[in-house]
Amino acid sequence: MQMMMLVFYDVGKLDAVIEAWAACEAAGVTVLEGAGARQQGRRGRRPDLARERCLTLFGLVLDKATACACIEATERVLGTLDEHRTGFMSSWDLSVLKGMGNPALRAWEEE
Repeated sequence: MQMMMLVFYDVGKLDAVIEAWAACEAAGVTVLEGAGARQQGRRGRRPDLARERCLTLFGLVLDKATACACIEATERVLGTLDEHRTGFMSSWDLSVLKGMGNPALRAWEEE
């Protein structure tokens, strides 16, 4: 199982990104609003006062291939993540996961 993380700046595309992830069968998507330390500048360390805000999404997928498919789907919505100020995305293996109560996740664990 993989945990994915996406940080991006075009907050108006949030729904489209979530729909793209759902099409890749991502589960448990969580959205956090924030700002990078550099974007907060002299306004203190308060994301609500940042010059530019970003969104961070976390989601679960079954395997690395599905995570790669989610990256491709994300880029169809946001454009290439290689461009400056688009965002970045990563995934990593989960060796332990407790909770979620999602039948699809339980089915993953049984495979």
